Amino acid sequence: MNWQALAEHLFGADHGIHTDGDFLSGTALLDGESITVVGSTNHASIGIALALKQARVILDTMAQHPGRAILLLVDTQGQQLRRRDELLGIN
Repeated sequence: MNWQALAEHLFGADHGIHTDGDFLSGTALLDGESITVVGSTNHASIGIALALKQARVILDTMAQHPGRAILLLVDTQGQQLRRRDELLGIN
C-alpha cells in the first residue's frame, strides 16, 4: 500500500500521519473533525512490538480524546509467526 498517496487522497497534503518503520500513526482532519490514524505499512507482519505500538495509540486516544474517531489503515501479510509472539498471545 502506498500509504502516502492514500493519506493525501483522503485528507490532503497537510495531514499529520507519519511512520516509524512499519508503524503508522498521527492525526488528520475529516469533514472538519480531527481523527486519529493508526496502522501498518510495507506489508508488515504483525508481531507483539507492532501490536503494542498500535494499542498504545488507541488507548491514548480514548483517554485523551474521548469520542474521537480512529481510522485503522492496515497493509499486512498477517501475524508474525514467532514463538515469542505466540507466548504473548498474538495468535
